[in-house]
Amino acid sequence: MTVATRPTRRLEYVAAGLADVVAIVHLFHPTLGAPALVAYTAAGTPLIDPR
Repeated sequence: MTVATRPTRRLEYVAAGLADVVAIVHLFHPTLGAPALVAYTAAGTPLIDPR
């Protein structure tokens, strides 16, 4: 690995970690994430976007 590719590789790892954190936050968001999906499914409500 050359010196020029080390910062790029580090940036890729940081970006991947940040993407994982954002995905986890979205998945476990109390009103929009997986808990809401389970509640909609249990209630038999169609999964529509109210916007």
